[in-house]
Order: sequence, then C-alpha cells, then structure tokens
Amino acid sequence: SSLISHPCFRRPVRFPADFHLAAGPSATFRAGATEATSLESQQPEAYQPEAGVYGGRREVSNPPTRTVTRMLKDDPRLKDWIEKYIRSSDLGIRDMSIITGDTGEDSVFFNHHGLDLPVGLYAESSGTKRLFHLLPQIRTAFDGGVPVALDEVEGDLHVDVAGEILGWFRSRDTNPHDAQLLVSSHNVGLLDDLEKEELFIVEKDAGGATRVHGAQDVRGLRRDTRLYPKYRAGVLGGIPKIG
Repeated sequence: SSLISHPCFRRPVRFPADFHLAAGPSATFRAGATEATSLESQQPEAYQPEAGVYGGRREVSNPPTRTVTRMLKDDPRLKDWIEKYIRSSDLGIRDMSIITGDTGEDSVFFNHHGLDLPVGLYAESSGTKRLFHLLPQIRTAFDGGVPVALDEVEGDLHVDVAGEILGWFRSRDTNPHDAQLLVSSHNVGLLDDLEKEELFIVEKDAGGATRVHGAQDVRGLRRDTRLYPKYRAGVLGGIPKIG
C-alpha cells in the first residue's frame, strides 16, 4: 500500500477539543468517543440504538454517525458544505435533512429525485455513507489547518472522487491554512495524481518486517515521470506476489 503525504505545516498545530489522532494499523482522524448509529425511524427490528448495533453488526464508522449528525446539526454551514459535495457525487440526491424522532434521537435522511419518501442514511449506498463520514473530517482540517489521517481513502469511492479530494489539499482556495493530508491506499489509480515527493511505498520483506521507502529515493526517477507505469514495471517496489 502507499502512504501519501501533502504539504507540511508552517505554524503550530492545534486540534479541536473533541478530536484526536488515533495511531495503529488503521490510523484515522477520530471525533469523540465511539457512539451508536442514529436511525430513529425506518429502522429494521435488528437495529439496537442503545448497543450501537445494526443488522447484527456493531458500527465501525469513524467518526460515528451520531457524532457527525450532531456536528451537522450544530453547524449549518458544515451541513450545507457536505450536502453540496454529496449531491455532486450522487446526482439522484436532492438534499439532506436531520429529523428528530419521538425519543429525541436525530436521524439523517436524503431526499431523492423521483422518490416520494426520503431514504435513511443506513439505506444509502456505501459511497454516500463513506462521504458522509469522511467530509466532516476534511472540512475540520481545512478550517483549523490541522492534519487529517485517512485509512484507505478510496474505500467505496470512485478513484476520480478520491483524486479530487487529494487535489483539494493542494489548492489555496479549499485549503487556505495548509492542512496536511496523510492517507493509505491500495488503489494504484491514484499514483498519477501524485508527485514523487508525496509517495511512500510500504512493503514487507522476506523476513516479515514492514519497510517504508519514498519514491523520491528511487535512483533515476525523474520528477515529471508518471508514477503509475513505473509502479507497474516494478521500479518503485511494493508489487504483491501470491504463490
């Protein structure tokens, strides 16, 4: 897999009080403590909000759905920003709403063109749910100039959408405070969106030890070279072998 690094900070980093970076095999940008998904209405019987279980599975979204929902409810500008990009990625979505049920739980619904009833977040596509949890982390990074670490950034997303997100961090228009992005990815389609200084290859040697090397350390690799063909040719390393 590859680790992608974007422009470094030019000033001290300050995190919002309820955010922290989580280290480990899947380092991601976390918000608050683990909470249950909020699906107040349209919920199957298998959903147990007090246990954070839906369909027999405990929620693994990060940050949790309830945390994101609360953020959007407290910050209408954040909600409008996220709604804008979700609409752009899914042309069937008209808008997003947060509805408070009889028990006081907030639930997220999407209104679709051609549908009379809104669709709950839990019933949306994997890509829409991924953006719902991913975009608040990115916007928080942009607003505060703080780092964001995303594991498998392209998960459930088209490679062009992931590439566009990388481009946001390079643009002064979307990233005026020089927030830094660290991501891991197995999608080699992203390689041509990078410069060699931004790419690090992670691989294991014959002894099982994990090693990391930067593409900029590969001898003879020009700065204007397309990285994807070089990777496929084995120049950069990191080619998996089965059998």
